[in-house]
Amino acid sequence: MILDSINIENLRSINKFNMTFKPGINLIYGENGRGKTSILEAIYILSISRSFRSHFLRNIITDGKSNIQIVGKIKDSSNQYLKIEYYKLNNQKRIKINEKKINNLSELLGIFPVTVLSPDDIDIITGNNKDKHKFFNMILCHTNKLYLNYLQQYKLIIKQRNSLLQSQPTLEDIQIWNEKLSDLGEKIWKIRKDFFSNFTSIFTKLWNQLDCKFKANIEYHNNQILSKNEYYEQLCSNHLNDLKTGYTKKGPHKDIINLFFNNMPIKECGSQGEKKLFLIVLKISEAIYINNIMNKEPIILLDDLFAMLDKNRGSKILKLLTNNFQIFITTTDANAETYFSKMTQLNFIKLEECNDICFAA
Repeated sequence: MILDSINIENLRSINKFNMTFKPGINLIYGENGRGKTSILEAIYILSISRSFRSHFLRNIITDGKSNIQIVGKIKDSSNQYLKIEYYKLNNQKRIKINEKKINNLSELLGIFPVTVLSPDDIDIITGNNKDKHKFFNMILCHTNKLYLNYLQQYKLIIKQRNSLLQSQPTLEDIQIWNEKLSDLGEKIWKIRKDFFSNFTSIFTKLWNQLDCKFKANIEYHNNQILSKNEYYEQLCSNHLNDLKTGYTKKGPHKDIINLFFNNMPIKECGSQGEKKLFLIVLKISEAIYINNIMNKEPIILLDDLFAMLDKNRGSKILKLLTNNFQIFITTTDANAETYFSKMTQLNFIKLEECNDICFAA
């Protein structure tokens, strides 16, 4: 898919921004405060109706304004155009696809797939197991509506079961929740097993293209995958332990996902540059996986791509970007254009500011 154009009004530091983009790489350069990341944020909002900037969720509307408007014109592989509109007035938002209002996020997911790399994403590498779950669950929810439904139900039942555990129920009292969890758990595990088999294959192939000295790999603990009956028995046998903690300690939400670099957890042994490199390969793997499953080429957003990367690692990453994806890269490096000297499809966008209107020079 290709984002042909975007119109942004009142998003953070951007009062007005209109731009037509090109296929290939769109390199957005500007000093801090020019609105580079906000442009990527607007593109992501068109995909999922919310921001990827988790620590900047408040005050997303420009100071002194009461509404946000983002309108994107997208061209698909058959050269058909799609229009997505996002409006937010105070805390009320409205989304339209080709002039038709949608009421649920599930109607938007998968229409305009986007993969984003932001500074916050380093938590996937350095954070806890929940951060890795969040990343991989998001990919699966985008590409598999059935998984999205199963996961939503599973989280609700876990919440209800945990609440019930606080009242010290008997095993008989909690059986209905065990039955529901075991059914959903088996379904979730089956989908995850196939997913990780495919995803790790993509990741390994990309990493090998970098010709690095060290290996990198993703490990999903398959020994945690149980049948419906096995999971049910495990929930029952763990009843007393769950009562003590007031928490369901067995199930897909406790799956272990490890990220290894040179046969060691990258969280513990990798340098800042190595962690960034690993993260970028994860994100490009995500884009390829989405394309393989949905037959839609997602837009790739790479915020501050070259931060913490030396020129050697930066050059390695560029080798992975020579594909059919439309890519948006932000940078504060005025010389970043020279990284792409051998690329023919490069749209260099330099942001300026004049009379509170952000525009490209």
